[in-house]
Amino acid sequence: MNKNNTDYLLKAKEIIHSHDLEPYVQSLLRLWIDTSPPSIGHGFGHVLEVAVESYELALLNKYEKPEELFIAGLLHDVYRPAEGKDGQEDHHQRSYELALKILEGLKSEANFVTKFKYALSDEWKQSQKLDKFSCLLFLGDKARLDRNMADAYAWASNVYCILNGKQIVYKTALHTMNGYVQYFHKILPMLLKIELDGRDVIIDNFVEIITSLKLQYKIDPAGKDFQKYLEKEARKFSDKERKYLKEFVRNDSELNKLLENFDN
Repeated sequence: MNKNNTDYLLKAKEIIHSHDLEPYVQSLLRLWIDTSPPSIGHGFGHVLEVAVESYELALLNKYEKPEELFIAGLLHDVYRPAEGKDGQEDHHQRSYELALKILEGLKSEANFVTKFKYALSDEWKQSQKLDKFSCLLFLGDKARLDRNMADAYAWASNVYCILNGKQIVYKTALHTMNGYVQYFHKILPMLLKIELDGRDVIIDNFVEIITSLKLQYKIDPAGKDFQKYLEKEARKFSDKERKYLKEFVRNDSELNKLLENFDN
């Protein structure tokens, strides 16, 4: 069953409460408040949803400590820029370095930290015997790919280009489709190798995104109104992010700080 925003929030709160994971959530939010908030599409809503999906995949595949996958999902994109590189921005090492500050501050088990670092690398993808923890986090992350994320990434990337004096990358829905296909080209070989329950949803998401982008392209092939469309979708994403954050952030100034990249 597809989850809506309320479903994700309720499930996340249930997991956080049952495993005493609130310190991880607050530590992540504090880090973003003290440094800089994430780009649109990869903010708190995204990591919370990935945490839930990874946790549920862990249960489905009988992983002994599903709460480890929730933590990993929560911290997998501590640093995640959108620079118009079709999702291939270099971010894993920096994400790990920032996440490590949280894990060390909370005195997380060394074994978990090692597994988490390995899962964020590309090293595990080259192994003959795939690591289950890494596979579950990978599937949990890719399970949250959808058209809204594709639009949010395109908007954030175009904003980055404008602010840095570059030509925007995603000019029409066809440009977004091309970028997403390039991104998915690296995902598909892993889906052929991973033999765990729950991977089919990623294929469904790919088809849904491509189909939706095709329809948008037919409506506006020249991209005359595409940037206005992306702006409208970015506002929707901002509203969603605010809903998620308000469940965990009580201070208005801190809430606004966490939303500043959404409200440009």
